Amino acid sequence: MNETNEQHHEQEIFFKVGVLAIRKNGLLKRIDADGFTTLAAIASFMNEDGVCYPTQETLADIMGVTRQAANARVGRLLKILLDDGTPIIERSWKYTGTNKRAVYRVNFACGIRMGRSVMSATFDSDSQFELRTPASKGDFTLCNGSGQEEELKDLKEEPIQEEPVIPIKYSDDMFEDEWNKFINRFQK
Repeated sequence: MNETNEQHHEQEIFFKVGVLAIRKNGLLKRIDADGFTTLAAIASFMNEDGVCYPTQETLADIMGVTRQAANARVGRLLKILLDDGTPIIERSWKYTGTNKRAVYRVNFACGIRMGRSVMSATFDSDSQFELRTPASKGDFTLCNGSGQEEELKDLKEEPIQEEPVIPIKYSDDMFEDEWNKFINRFQK
């Protein structure tokens, strides 16, 4: 690698929301926009087991609300149960001396998953940036509200209405004119 082309590798941690949790299990209807924002803020800290311990101040800052509003949103989210009767999130308390800290556990049955990906970013002297992420098995696996893997065939996409393609017959002169117009767009 030369001096003008520097390559950086970093590991990105992410969480995924299962499509079936939204489409079939009604996650968004169940928790509303504030609840989803709160769930996303909490999930952004969780480990592979769904456990995390962000402070109320941190959650408030991420959501752009006061600490009291963040606490109220967490309280509402704690009361919401899935169809199987389990809560979307659970909170326990960890005591350290005179302080106590909230420890949250995200219930994976709600359709939230944790993942990791190694990202490769390339920078060159022309200020061009290229980002490549390798696909993983998790990128192609769907999970239902119970955490069960589903086959991709179970996902029904809405049909795309496409206009019929009508072939155009070009003469050599027409083709050359179209080609020149196309090339000129990139040479400006």
